[in-house]
Amino acid sequence: MRENHSIRRRIVTNSRPAILLARQIGTPLNQFVTINFSHTDCGEREAAAAFRKLREGYFTPWLRRPPVDYNGPVAAPAFIWVFENPDGHVNVHWMLHIPAGRLAAFRERLPKWLEKATGGVKCATSALDVKPIRNVFGLRLYMLKGMEEKYAHLYGVDHIPQGKVYGKRMGYSKSLGPSACKKGGTNFTARMKAKREAQAQRKGGGFSESAHL
Repeated sequence: MRENHSIRRRIVTNSRPAILLARQIGTPLNQFVTINFSHTDCGEREAAAAFRKLREGYFTPWLRRPPVDYNGPVAAPAFIWVFENPDGHVNVHWMLHIPAGRLAAFRERLPKWLEKATGGVKCATSALDVKPIRNVFGLRLYMLKGMEEKYAHLYGVDHIPQGKVYGKRMGYSKSLGPSACKKGGTNFTARMKAKREAQAQRKGGGFSESAHL
């Protein structure tokens, strides 16, 4: 598995559009999960696969199949995750949307999923932390601290090296990926286009770029 030492700029670029799209489609990122794999039986080379198993094998099926007494919305998974390895302690930060009526069940099941995905948990309180998100854009900057140093200032990020990681350092749910953000109009190009159209209309010309394509 490929090792890398920073989050690539092209992946970082989608982070703000993803947060905007999550709000737009009704799945705002409202929970922040940190998993410390050094407190599980999973080694640093297996951490990426274990987290993928947790997401795809346990979390996603659970989210898509709510209990019969649940009357809230059922939406596709919405999340952003980042792997770090400071001081040899591999961990993943996971921003995701959990419907309000299912938060208690999520918090109850997550430790069990982690144990199954990693092969064992040495200390649940040290391996897992779940908190509500208060400032999603501030948290975004925190999660991006391991990005490529030469580009960090462009995103307002204070670069702090986050060690060696095996596999991808950062990823998105399909619902918040680059293609979804482009389609939803939250990526940079779409937002600039909308801004130009709005400015043109305010000037009284009534010009709409999209109407001439």
